[in-house]
Order: sequence, then structure tokens, then C-alpha cells
Amino acid sequence: RNNELDGNNLIFQNVLDTGYSEIFQMTLSEVSIWLAAILFSILVSVLASYYIVLTILISRQKQVSVLKLLGYSFHQIYKDELFYFGLIYLFGMIELLVLKRSLSSLVMYAVLTFIDFAIIFYLVIKYEKKNIVHILKGAD
Repeated sequence: RNNELDGNNLIFQNVLDTGYSEIFQMTLSEVSIWLAAILFSILVSVLASYYIVLTILISRQKQVSVLKLLGYSFHQIYKDELFYFGLIYLFGMIELLVLKRSLSSLVMYAVLTFIDFAIIFYLVIKYEKKNIVHILKGAD
């Protein structure tokens, strides 16, 4: 039994030859524009976080070094900054939930948040080690 498909005459054609090539090209250009916009947004977000953290580290340089030498943990030293950054990202997540965006938007925002936190954490650890070495050497 072949589900009565004997009378069907299917003719397969190339999608580019049937007049859909313009639509296909337009879709590709739209996707590339969206991808560029998303990558640009990620880059701006990461750079903004980088400069905010760098400003915090420079303004609290001696205080952080003393607290680190006294044995305070990362969380104890940066609890205010962690709270504020977490609050900013939480508001962003709530905004996405209230606007009822798609799951892919939430996942992309979560990935961006993770990348931001990873870069912030790496930057802080690297800066602290360099700063501790300078303090121990007696540099100002």
C-alpha cells in the first residue's frame, strides 16, 4: 500500500531557480544584520562592565589591598559591588520576563550575564594579584 500517491507528479527544483532567491538573500542579509547587532550589544555590555569594574578597582585600590592582606574573602571585599551588579542583571531578567520575550532571549541574556561575570571575576583576580605584589614590594 502506497497511500494512493501514485498519481502525484513531483518535480523538484532548485530553490534559487524558482524565484525565491531574492527572499533567501534578503533573509541572509537580515540575519547577518541581526547577528552584527547582537555581537555589538555584547561587546558594548562587556566593555561597560570592564570600565565600571576598573573604576571601582582603581578607586578602592588601597582598601582592597589591605582587606586582602588581612584575610578577607572575595565575597566580603566586594559584597556591595556583587549586590549592585546582581541587581542590575536581575532587573534585566525581570524586564525580559515581563515583556514575555522568547526563551532564546532569556538564554542569550543569561549567557551574556555569565560572560560579564566571568570577565569581571577574571579582571578582579588579575588586578588584585598585581596590586598585592606592588603593595608587598612597597610601591605606592
